[in-house]
Amino acid sequence: MVLPANSPHKVNALACNTRRFALILCFLLGLTLSTAASPSTFDSHADQIAQEIIAQKKSFVFPKVLVIDFPLQTAGINALSSFLADDLSAALDAKLPAGTMIPRCKLHEFLVAQDVSPLNLQCVFIAFWAADKLGANEIITGEVSPPDEALDLRLSLLRLGDAKEAAKWNFAVPLMKN
Repeated sequence: MVLPANSPHKVNALACNTRRFALILCFLLGLTLSTAASPSTFDSHADQIAQEIIAQKKSFVFPKVLVIDFPLQTAGINALSSFLADDLSAALDAKLPAGTMIPRCKLHEFLVAQDVSPLNLQCVFIAFWAADKLGANEIITGEVSPPDEALDLRLSLLRLGDAKEAAKWNFAVPLMKN
């Protein structure tokens, strides 16, 4: 069945595809960002976070953790906040047992499939819903202060089951100079 050019279904499909394209474009732009955290700095922070995740283990089932984008206080979610979350997730994936970290690419695919903006993840209920749908039982969420000489990164480990904050961290993440 071919729909007329001005059909509401075609207009809605076009708007949906445009939003998906914009989300994918923003994600790809974030991958090319030149201002980033130093890998060695994130590695030391990842060690501390990984030890805390292991210490929080309550049963023989190891946690499944998803890192949510860290909004900037002044700008919300942007390429830098997504890049930092991707970088931390990758560093934790290297330090924790296999299968502990939910790949962030699955989060991005889920958001596109559900037509949900990364901005919506700032609401903890939506972040919990997305994490649950992806099989996570804990999320790492946080906030980034505007950059000066270093980014102030405030993170929390939240458990989905009892909605408790299991751990908190504050880090100064130095910026690399071009």
